Amino acid sequence: MFSICQPVVDLRKKPEWVPCKDFSHQEQRDSQLLYAEPVHVVRREGEWCYVHALLQGHYPGWIHESELLALSKPYHPNLVVCSFQAKLDRTGMPLCYGTLLEGTPSGDVLLPNGQKDSLPASMVRCLPQNFNIPLLCQEARLFLDAPYLWGGCSSPAENKIQSVDCSGLVHLLYRAQALMLPRDAKDQVLKGYRVNKFLPADAIYLFKPQKPAHHVLLALDEQTCIESPRTGFKVRLLKLNQDFWLKAENLEVEGREPCHYVVKRFCNLPLNLSRAFV
Repeated sequence: MFSICQPVVDLRKKPEWVPCKDFSHQEQRDSQLLYAEPVHVVRREGEWCYVHALLQGHYPGWIHESELLALSKPYHPNLVVCSFQAKLDRTGMPLCYGTLLEGTPSGDVLLPNGQKDSLPASMVRCLPQNFNIPLLCQEARLFLDAPYLWGGCSSPAENKIQSVDCSGLVHLLYRAQALMLPRDAKDQVLKGYRVNKFLPADAIYLFKPQKPAHHVLLALDEQTCIESPRTGFKVRLLKLNQDFWLKAENLEVEGREPCHYVVKRFCNLPLNLSRAFV
């Protein structure tokens, strides 16, 4: 078993570096991996490793060997970073929202390399034993005004090419609730329970007839959704009958073609995060 040893790394389509100068569309970036995130190395080509991202439904892609740490023993996270400004006290390493860590009885954080560090109590919390809908909706609002990033699955940080796309936002928020969802909208929509009316924490997937889901909104209440729309835009709130409309089997979002939609509920699923670290 291996884990990521840097704050954020790109998961790439090909074994080559992704240009990271701005938030423009980079097709080469398929996703992002966070510090301590577990991966399975499938094969190597020189300095590059083809991996499966275990927290993201075995999502495949390429990372550089310098971004990997070989684990000497299993890692058992019980904490999650809940801030955009978190830094380890001793090493100063910045950590993204949604980063999973192993806390010790003494209050330290045990890192995957076996060293101990710490974090301010306000920037980390215990992984929940039960799904907490109000907390998910509260933490979702932290992402408001974050720039859309194709393949993004991290929290924004100053002078860093980090943020979320539509499904990355949903994935990270559910990860922080100890529930693993697949990485992409087309795979997320195959999980959970289909419902007719959305409630807080439900996900609304958009699709064309006979096509897989290509976009997702996340409900914060019965009238409001949060969305990471597309390149060049920022994460925003949408109000029912003001910014988006439900018409028969179609959903219309301002600035987007009408699409079919389906509402999925995940909060009743069993919390399954620990499976990725076995």
